[in-house]
Amino acid sequence: MPRLARLTFFHVRVPLRRKVSHASHTRTENETLFVRADTDDGRVGWGEGLPREYVTGETIEGCFDQLARIEPPPPLPDDAAVVAWLHGPFLPAPSDRPGDGNTVRCAVETAVLGAFGVDPFPFLRSPQPKACLQQRPQAAWKVRYGVVLTTGKAWKRRAAALAYRMWGFRDAKLKLGVGDDEAAARQARRWFGPHVALRADANEAWEPAEVAAKCAMLTALGFESVEQPVPRGREAELPRDLALPVVWDESVLCPADAKRLVALDSTCRFNLRLSKNGGLLRLWDVYRFAVDRGVRCQLGCMVGEAGPLSAAGRWLGGRAEWTRLEGGFGRHLVADPLTEEDWTFGRGGVAGVPAGGRYPPMSVRPAAVEAAAVRRESRTF
Repeated sequence: MPRLARLTFFHVRVPLRRKVSHASHTRTENETLFVRADTDDGRVGWGEGLPREYVTGETIEGCFDQLARIEPPPPLPDDAAVVAWLHGPFLPAPSDRPGDGNTVRCAVETAVLGAFGVDPFPFLRSPQPKACLQQRPQAAWKVRYGVVLTTGKAWKRRAAALAYRMWGFRDAKLKLGVGDDEAAARQARRWFGPHVALRADANEAWEPAEVAAKCAMLTALGFESVEQPVPRGREAELPRDLALPVVWDESVLCPADAKRLVALDSTCRFNLRLSKNGGLLRLWDVYRFAVDRGVRCQLGCMVGEAGPLSAAGRWLGGRAEWTRLEGGFGRHLVADPLTEEDWTFGRGGVAGVPAGGRYPPMSVRPAAVEAAAVRRESRTF
């Protein structure tokens, strides 16, 4: 078995093809963390993480500070040892803030699993991934993504909604919390029509006292859920027996968060994201806790994911049960995914799922990463 010889961090600015706005932030590019893992026998793996200060409190500068904190890996004689090291405290928590370090964990995990060629699923505790996927030919593995309608000018949102509807999408998420929420919700329902499933995302913009009325309004328009209606830390202030299920996103960063939220409301749901939740292994801890208690989960994404995170999300999206699946915008949103493969969904959000094995199966273009990087630091073990 090879030895992990080096980790290299790259700060890469990834431009977006259009401005993306919601109640928490507006962005035209991403400050992305790319990680390259090199083994002593010449194998290479790549990973990606997207720090979001308004989600986990992380910044790209803080991610680089954590490179020196990574524990030197012990001998890794087999796949199980690789997974055990990554699942353990290889990165001591930078602070007592939940989610701190999750971006680095995600990027390092993806890179190391790729370098060692490890399929982590055989080592995951229950619930196991969908067994049916292992019995079907690769060509038959499909997922279906939904779309997101962000805030902005009404004519642009209307054009996007009509295009999504004509292209066959079956579900969409509407960003609220900016301007007149009821007007935006009524417009979205009219533009998408009665047969597209809609859910709302307030991105922490509402006060607890107004959530019940907002949910009643959305229920009357046929919405199926409301995501992150209040800021993290104010979940206990929500009224009980809301008309819509609450999907927690920024509030669920780790298993301790999941336990706290389920204790408050056993009917809630979770939106899990690889970079936000610390990579596949830490995300699976939350997913397993939720499924064991009947809590439903959707697999989300960070806005403007490049190729490595898109590939990982696609790979995971086909191997577990999700209420909704977000991501796959690929070339529609990111100017350059920096991978050889194109991870853009097709008509109606349908996309193929890569076969098992290396996580995720993709090929980064090293020269493109080097050219786009504004900073790089390496650590040799």
